[in-house]
Amino acid sequence: MNFHLGFCLLLICLFIRNSIAFDFFNMFNGPDEAFQKEEQFVKKEICKDYICPLTHTCVEKPIDCPCENELEKKCIIGDWYICISSKQSCENFK
Repeated sequence: MNFHLGFCLLLICLFIRNSIAFDFFNMFNGPDEAFQKEEQFVKKEICKDYICPLTHTCVEKPIDCPCENELEKKCIIGDWYICISSKQSCENFK
């Protein structure tokens, strides 16, 4: 019984070590940070005004950013906005 327990612990340790060495846990999370920074730099060179953080759209001012979801609508509240379901009314948020 001790042999099986020791063998299982050895396998777990090897899996964890290899997962860290090969960055297994982040393998499927998308582009790495360096790629994202390069992409932002390229977009900034093309867009001279403001790049929306969620949609990566080039707009003149941050308040001009579109909603991330096409099914949402933008409600202007003061000098900012929120995106709500198209079924809701902007009047409920003022």
